[in-house]
Amino acid sequence: MKRKILILLAVLLISILLLEAINLSVEAKYKLKHKGKKHVYPFEVKDQLIFKTGEDQAYDICEYQGYLYVVCAGSTPCRIVKIEVATFKEIGSIELLAADGRGVGITAYEGYVYVACTTSPARVVRINVSTFQRVDALILGVTEEIDWLIGHPIILVQAFLGTPYLYVGLTENPGSRAGVARINLNTFTETLGSPLWTTEDLCHSIVISGQYLYVGAYGTNTIVRVDLPTFTQVATLAMLPFNLEHSIEIVGNYLYAYGSTLIGVNLVDGIAKVNLATFTLETEARIDLRVLYDSYCIKANKDYLYVMSQAWADARICRIELDAWPTYDTKIFGEQYTDGSATAGLQGAVIYGAYLYVCSYSSPGRVLKVLLPESFETTMSKQETNQGDPPHGFTRMRVLHRVTKIVPWIV
Repeated sequence: MKRKILILLAVLLISILLLEAINLSVEAKYKLKHKGKKHVYPFEVKDQLIFKTGEDQAYDICEYQGYLYVVCAGSTPCRIVKIEVATFKEIGSIELLAADGRGVGITAYEGYVYVACTTSPARVVRINVSTFQRVDALILGVTEEIDWLIGHPIILVQAFLGTPYLYVGLTENPGSRAGVARINLNTFTETLGSPLWTTEDLCHSIVISGQYLYVGAYGTNTIVRVDLPTFTQVATLAMLPFNLEHSIEIVGNYLYAYGSTLIGVNLVDGIAKVNLATFTLETEARIDLRVLYDSYCIKANKDYLYVMSQAWADARICRIELDAWPTYDTKIFGEQYTDGSATAGLQGAVIYGAYLYVCSYSSPGRVLKVLLPESFETTMSKQETNQGDPPHGFTRMRVLHRVTKIVPWIV
């Protein structure tokens, strides 16, 4: 009996070793086939969702509990479209009030979607996600306005000292000072000391990292650092010779900003890299002209930056590899994913799972679903819980109830 058991164990052991050898052999073949490549998955649009008539110019997007919410800035009155991520289908839309004006920024927090609108003064509209109905709106102070030609995101939520705050990037009118409004979401009121008006001009983007909020001030070509505990301006960085334009994003200890540099008589698009530890402009990546033309949104995923371009009929997404700065890849989408008009281009975006969801400023509006190659290892580990088929390029092998994955990822 013992001899039979030993034989069975030996057979099982040999089977396991053979399967592991097959696994290693397949992975080795992938590495040989794709030698010198960072990964084998394509950076491409997998799907697009075209909205209904009247839901025009998708401008900004956020995700909350498995749904995407999109603000359509070209609709009158402004419309908010709700999309189920699992099916990538529109499940409804609501119309804001005519008095709410043009919606240009959207975010979600604790059961509500918040929409920043460019009325005069600016207002923030609150929507209940359970009922998908407009609840109310907070009208900001008389000089608090939003420049609609602004980077994304323009509104952010940060829970600080136990209180959730919503921050909105502002431009003063009359005047042009860049500012930030701070809204207590427990009371849905602007806090004492808000707005904070900086010494710089024209807020085009804001982003938060740790205890600091950073303002991209287009009018004075500066980055402003705001201390959140005291809600005060504590530092300013001049960006010359780089010309700051619309978008900023933070990855780790670096802030990345879209803009341009004057080379002779030509402006060359690029991304500036700011070291946040020293708060200095460290380097700049110059990208081919029109690759990043008028980019309103930058998003970060792992070690990559995705830059959405407002190049109209030649709209594109630029993918920058941070570990090999400034190596980049770009995809031109053209009229297949925009309506080809003089104003169509790519706008706000959000990363969810292994995909980048991008707004197309077309009529009607649309959302592009873009594959993020670097996300597949994470996706595979999630899907190993039998939630569906493995992503294309993966093989699932079961050995004694153990899932072994072949990851064609070239190191």
